[in-house]
Amino acid sequence: MIRHIALCASLVVTFASVSVAPAAADDSAGWTNNCPFTHRSMDDPIVYPGQPGAAHMHDFQGNTTTDADSTYETLIAGTSTCHMPADRAAYWFPTMMANGSPRGPREFVVYYRARVRPYSAVRPFPPGLRMIAGDHEATHAQPYEVIDWACGDGVERRVPHDCPGEPLVAHVKFPECWDGVHKDSADHMSHMAYPREVGDRYFCPKSHPVRLPRIKFRIEWSVHTVADISFSSGPWYTLHGDFINSWRQPALRRLTRRCIDANRDCGAL
Repeated sequence: MIRHIALCASLVVTFASVSVAPAAADDSAGWTNNCPFTHRSMDDPIVYPGQPGAAHMHDFQGNTTTDADSTYETLIAGTSTCHMPADRAAYWFPTMMANGSPRGPREFVVYYRARVRPYSAVRPFPPGLRMIAGDHEATHAQPYEVIDWACGDGVERRVPHDCPGEPLVAHVKFPECWDGVHKDSADHMSHMAYPREVGDRYFCPKSHPVRLPRIKFRIEWSVHTVADISFSSGPWYTLHGDFINSWRQPALRRLTRRCIDANRDCGAL
């Protein structure tokens, strides 16, 4: 009972401190959350569940308990490095290698946004939803819709380039259209889809009609020379990201309603 009261009080303080303003343009309604690095291991609870050490090396952000045996129940009971503690989600991506040595991210920020209108129809992720964005078996630069690269907050491109004096940044962008039934699929992708762009509007396909928030990872490394980098999954173009929704669901519902459904930019939590 005491723990429940403390959690509710924390949420009240957090939401009261969120500054909201009308969103100025598409893809600006929503919020961001900073979720620092927590640990590194060769686990992957989506692709290799229950098989410790079976994956390539990953850097885990947010939930501190993520491992090969993670389930929604274990994650929701865990703790998080995210600035908003109610975000117990598991976020991870392959470890960057710089000159053959592991290089952890300097900063990791998750953007929760919306593109498919009406925003009032966007629903929070269902508990336990699993997603992968990107292809660890890619043989060339991935679509801009999925991965892009920049120097700091500079121009975003499909291919990384040297960043003298600025950090190398990658954005990993997840699909936001859900089939409304499955929280995972055999390939961990088919239950989700990217929207179609028609003119200046986005539309979910009929096969995936449920609109969810659009997640984007912003990963920043203290690396300046592209020739020096690779990932534990292979060359730079094999970058990808993974997500399991283990948010405290009442907080996620409230943020979705207050920020995305209301077309407001709630800023950083």
